Amino acid sequence: MQDTNEVARFSMGEERPAYLNTPLVHEAFAAVASRSPEQRCLCYEGEWLSYGGVAARMDAVAGRLAGLGVGPGVVVGLMLDRSFELVVSMMAVLKAGGCYLPCDPAYPDDRLAVYLEDAAAHVVLVQAQHADRARGMVGANVPIMDVADQVNAGSSAALVPSSPEDPAYIIFTSGSTGRPKGVMVPHKGVKDLMPWLVKMYEYSKWMNMCSPLLQN
Repeated sequence: MQDTNEVARFSMGEERPAYLNTPLVHEAFAAVASRSPEQRCLCYEGEWLSYGGVAARMDAVAGRLAGLGVGPGVVVGLMLDRSFELVVSMMAVLKAGGCYLPCDPAYPDDRLAVYLEDAAAHVVLVQAQHADRARGMVGANVPIMDVADQVNAGSSAALVPSSPEDPAYIIFTSGSTGRPKGVMVPHKGVKDLMPWLVKMYEYSKWMNMCSPLLQN
């Protein structure tokens, strides 16, 4: 019986075997964080977090999620304003093996309730100011977790790694023609998109221009 790479080469062409070895987004981030933990990573309202700082928060939240049963295919709602916590939560869900569901707090409650119900969210990560809203949208068996609390709590729960075919996130349609519909985007789709984004927005040029600022 042919091994996986041989079958992939036969069915998908020469690109597929190399693609199997490409790291997922959160894996690539972790590799950068391990090489350059002190380098600046995120800026919000004039404050910075280093790669190491983001990775430490991400790991703590991921461990807590894994302890609640989050793994491949398990959906985690994110009801968070733009912030460090939003990015940390997205990456933490991916590292735990789960699939994140953006729930913009600016949207009305009935719309977000549809998202959470249709996606069968297993956990909802929030900032403190959105906890009561989130509690009113899901059943009593769905944990509502303040991200800030999880960063400090930590957990040693084992993480289950994702595969390229596992869902990374769910995005809902506008619902202008009826009930919004969720679309699962797999990790392999995100990996396909990233090189295009880097080229489209000339990210490499931007990084070269900003490198002195990022290293200070």
